[in-house]
Amino acid sequence: MKITILMLSGALISSVSAAVVINPISVTATGTIDFSADGFDRTIDGSGLSDSTLVETGDALPGTYPTHEVGNNAGPAVQTVSGRYSSWAGQTVTYDLGAVYDLEDLVFWNYTEIYNGDDQYRNRGLASATLSFAGDDLVFGSDTAFNFAEASAGSAPFNAEVLNITENGVRYIQFSNMTNHGGNRLGWYEVRFTGTAAVPEPSSAALIGLAGIGLALRRRR
Repeated sequence: MKITILMLSGALISSVSAAVVINPISVTATGTIDFSADGFDRTIDGSGLSDSTLVETGDALPGTYPTHEVGNNAGPAVQTVSGRYSSWAGQTVTYDLGAVYDLEDLVFWNYTEIYNGDDQYRNRGLASATLSFAGDDLVFGSDTAFNFAEASAGSAPFNAEVLNITENGVRYIQFSNMTNHGGNRLGWYEVRFTGTAAVPEPSSAALIGLAGIGLALRRRR
């Protein structure tokens, strides 16, 4: 009987599942953004990724994340695959995951750009930011500083950077206090998260029900 009780309580209280990819459903940015096509909604639409179907919400974590093409100032790429500020002091970027998750990683493709054959604009990529986390209530806390690597040199497609995040009960993630690697603009290309769907705490009614089941089973013995 004890085994039965433990199995019932375990089913209500916890659930073990593998981490999956989480693609935010929307993003809100404050401040001055370069060009209408450079809005931060570009950072969740998969544009520029070698295979965006690998990083949609619910996908199993891929063995290798897709690469990202490098923007070219002489062509349309830089205006279709990036979110970019011209003025970013005091501004924020907030992602909505669409549901509450226990987070494990941030998957990040930083900004880089070729101009006249030179990748001098890698320095526009995000260098540091404070990430704050909120549940459905939109009350942000757990402010954590993160540093981001400069994007790969050259014109070849580059890999994602994966940074560990251990935050539970998260729906919204906000970037603030941002700096770049020394350029005159700041931005990044794509962002995803990984984690598992958050399991709600058992209600008082559920716990009382479990106690009642335990008593009933005890009396039958």
